[in-house]
Amino acid sequence: MIKVNGLTLENYTDTYNHLSELIGISSDSDARKATQQTVLSHDPNLYYNPYSLLYDCTNTKKVSSPIKEKIEKCIGTNETFLNNTNNEDTIRFNNIDEYFTGEYSELGYRVFNEKVMICSPFIPRSIEEGYRNKTLFYLLSQYAQLNPHVGKSWLRAIAETINKKMFPNLSAREINSVIDSVLTKSEDNSLELYFNQERRILFNPNILFTSKQKMEIVNKVLGKLKSDHTKDVIYLVLEDWDFNVNGKITQEKVAQLAKRGKSTVKRYWGDFKSYVKDLNRDYKESSINQPENITEKPAEAQKGITTEKYIYNMRCKFTDFDYSDEKTLMGLFTKKGITHVTDEGFKPIHDYMVAILKDRHYNYRQ
Repeated sequence: MIKVNGLTLENYTDTYNHLSELIGISSDSDARKATQQTVLSHDPNLYYNPYSLLYDCTNTKKVSSPIKEKIEKCIGTNETFLNNTNNEDTIRFNNIDEYFTGEYSELGYRVFNEKVMICSPFIPRSIEEGYRNKTLFYLLSQYAQLNPHVGKSWLRAIAETINKKMFPNLSAREINSVIDSVLTKSEDNSLELYFNQERRILFNPNILFTSKQKMEIVNKVLGKLKSDHTKDVIYLVLEDWDFNVNGKITQEKVAQLAKRGKSTVKRYWGDFKSYVKDLNRDYKESSINQPENITEKPAEAQKGITTEKYIYNMRCKFTDFDYSDEKTLMGLFTKKGITHVTDEGFKPIHDYMVAILKDRHYNYRQ
């Protein structure tokens, strides 16, 4: 449905014809009557855009042929609104669809460990004198690059929409000058696409989501990311635990070193309970019957945990850690002669495996 301003019985047919041409559909000539009865269907999943702009037909000239008609148009930057007349290319107002090609084309949404930048130009509510030409050029240049198939008439329609936000309005000569400049630079490939927004979650523009569904997904994903980050912090605290300084591992001590609330650490303690029990037991056993005058750490304590125990810890920490990952680690440790986490060459292998697991978790699973 398209909202129209200034519609009358006199301009109804001309407006009907032009809108049909503008959105690229073949309309029913027998239905273009202002007096014809209209039946509205009910669709509970109908997309509603409260910020759509009006199609302004108040300055429509009545002519004998709809092909020759001249209309002062006002169209909005709404991707659900415009298609080219051949219906081959959808009008784009951002480049989000580029993240949903190939293996990602069927995904409803994507979650990124590191935020990605997208190009999503927007029209300001008000454009004051001194910024009008620069702003118009920027917006038209972005739309031209996002939609290389559009021509001068489409850019002019967008320019007229933008001009309604300018005070005072630009003249027709000034608008045409900016459009010509954009087209010239587009032809010599000197335009630059600006990535002005960062996103951690992107929704597939080809799959319909309600606002409620999007919010549910966003809250779930952000909660999961926050949870994973907290677990990473706790794990690093346990990995670097110094028993000679901190003594036995407890929730209170972990919370203090991790700079998290005790209730937060308690919430995730179940994931580390077995690991903590092993660490505390090993420390206690290594301390039994040690001469009181010996201040150095036992040899086993100096070496840190064994690679076997490290692999066990990785299984506890990463749900995506499988048998093939275990075989990979065992093979690398054997090849390098690594038996403890403090041995030379351990850290690069650890970083390599963690990178693989995190990449698999965030990009493949999601």
